[in-house]
Amino acid sequence: MADGPTPPLRELATVLIEEPPPSSAASSTVTMMNSAIGAGILTLPYAFRCTGWVAGLACIAAVAALMSFTLYILSRFAEHTGSKTYGALVHTMLGKQASIGMGAVKFLFLFGGCTSYLMILGDSFHPLLLQAFGERWWTGRDAAIIAVGTICIFPLCLRTSLGGLKGEARPHRCTVLPRSTQATRSLSVSSMAVSSIVVVVGAVLFSSVRRIRRPEHSWEGVRAFNPSLEFFGALPLIIFSFVCHHNVISVFNELESHPSLFRPSARRGAAAAARGPQQQQQEQQGQERQGPVTSYESLPSPLALSQRSMRHLKSSKLRGMVWVIAVSMSLVALLYCTIGLAGYLAFPADANPDILVSFGCTNMLMQVARASIGLVLIASYPVVHFPARAAISELLHHATGRQFVGKAFIGAEAVVFFASTLAIAVRCTDLGIVFKLIGGTCGAMLVLALPGALLMQYACSKHRDARQPLALLREPLLVAAAEEGGGSNGGSAVTWRVYSLWCSRLFWGGLALQLLAAAVAVLSVATILWDLPSA
Repeated sequence: MADGPTPPLRELATVLIEEPPPSSAASSTVTMMNSAIGAGILTLPYAFRCTGWVAGLACIAAVAALMSFTLYILSRFAEHTGSKTYGALVHTMLGKQASIGMGAVKFLFLFGGCTSYLMILGDSFHPLLLQAFGERWWTGRDAAIIAVGTICIFPLCLRTSLGGLKGEARPHRCTVLPRSTQATRSLSVSSMAVSSIVVVVGAVLFSSVRRIRRPEHSWEGVRAFNPSLEFFGALPLIIFSFVCHHNVISVFNELESHPSLFRPSARRGAAAAARGPQQQQQEQQGQERQGPVTSYESLPSPLALSQRSMRHLKSSKLRGMVWVIAVSMSLVALLYCTIGLAGYLAFPADANPDILVSFGCTNMLMQVARASIGLVLIASYPVVHFPARAAISELLHHATGRQFVGKAFIGAEAVVFFASTLAIAVRCTDLGIVFKLIGGTCGAMLVLALPGALLMQYACSKHRDARQPLALLREPLLVAAAEEGGGSNGGSAVTWRVYSLWCSRLFWGGLALQLLAAAVAVLSVATILWDLPSA
């Protein structure tokens, strides 16, 4: 049989997956700050009005310290389990049911965030339209929310991926893509958000200082402390402004192995080169042997277990992450104290939950800030909606066992989601109510309750595993050998100290976080349902 001509091979596209380079400590600090700073900054002057300026500064410092602790907990357990995301960490340590519950909390948190975006859009575009066209039916707040949301935001919610928001072409031939392609799709939106926040903060500070320096400005309503129940209504607002826990594990995983905020990367590279390739290979092999674990590891004896603590297990990467968390939260707290205090001193008696509303339409600098944040929120809404859609799809999959990924589901979900947030945004005019509700319930669950549950689960696992070797240790031969070894070392018999759950600081610390989350949730709902008397 004669050989025929060889058919031409069809040209195929080749996509190379490139691992992203590790992030330095400085860039990770900026990323953490970017994750924390958001629309919650607009409510801080109102929070200071509820607490008083001294109590407000103290609350921000206390919440920043508490958030730093819970961020460290998540980073520590992410290293312990090798988890790449917050959801994976909860699934590994707390089980499938807890992971499903976290998905529901995450969806509600994102739903509330999108609702607040539409409310801020109305508060931002209404003064702009009012100044440009005067008092008309179509320049009102509700009309602005409906028009901008329906024309600009809703079509973007119908996209099937974040990449569609940028209109990027399909890769052709040999294309190098980073592994975290989905995260990079929102990078430009994130950069825009940072620029917008800088503009808003600058405008609020400048306008507040100018208002304070006026001779007719009254200081009568300024209070150091506000001894009333309004004080508790400010706590959910401050907690909401610090929520960044959904990104901390990704930041930790992308952090370089030996981070340092006070040492240049080039010097670290020179030190690594001086160690030589053989020593670097041995260190890498040691790290691979250590590897991540998926549960608490049993140790040889209860004595070793009782002496093992989380602070003795810090790697150089985790120690660097501690500095990243501490510096980023400190800088965020400093920024929050500045904007909250300035806005409160400018409007001590009538600071609005959205500080932009407190300034008039004639302030051109504030008009620029309103336009800036309004345009950014138009792009931010679909970016936040995308993980909300993924969360509801996963919840429906767990409930029905079916996959919800088709265009029909995407369209129906977008209609229901957008219509629901639009209806709430039009109906509710108080931004503080939305932030109190999602910050005091869903936010407290993400930043307090779940880290507390991780601590309690770790302590319970340690307590359970500490008792597994006790039967072997009570064998006569082993006890005699232990006593002989103790006598040779100092003549004293060995006293085995068993890890006790009731004496565990991890357990009680986790329980305290759980109780604090419950208290914040109850106070948040109470401040919304009942009008609180002012002092």
